[in-house]
Amino acid sequence: EDIGSAIEAALNYVQMHPEDVKFKHNLALTYAKNGIYARALSLYTELLTQDSNIAALNNYANVLCEVDEFRKAIHIFDEAIAADVSISTALLNKARCLERIGKDEAALRVIKQAIGVDNYDVKARCLAALLLKSQGKIKEAVRMLNQATRVDPQAAEPLILLSDVLIENGSFETAEVH
Repeated sequence: EDIGSAIEAALNYVQMHPEDVKFKHNLALTYAKNGIYARALSLYTELLTQDSNIAALNNYANVLCEVDEFRKAIHIFDEAIAADVSISTALLNKARCLERIGKDEAALRVIKQAIGVDNYDVKARCLAALLLKSQGKIKEAVRMLNQATRVDPQAAEPLILLSDVLIENGSFETAEVH
């Protein structure tokens, strides 16, 4: 079946069922995942007038980041965080957005806040380590990655990043994973 007709059917469904916010949210996510940002933004704008839940705010802000509307995205992430500060995902996404505009120190503060909310967030520690590494703070990056491996010894990302950081800095023997 043609993708155009599938999209047309989905849009017809939205017109026939404007109250179905779950469908709108899923369709907006589908658009965003496939790089159809204008349609995703349009749907999120409409959706948020009906239901400004945290997931919708977070995903809307992610799309704004993808189209380089960073300041607006940060404002929307702040709305999601204000609604529920215990959602580490919005904090981490805000940190990624801050990083993209070169505000690494602010991004690190937000990542540390995310870790405070979810002490088991391996991705937050990995992102922090990458930022620390880019700032030349190798010991801090290694410490953050060691913490990530203790949180989840089976997670591959921190092990790979740790090896990368150590090898780049001449610590070949220490980089061997046993």
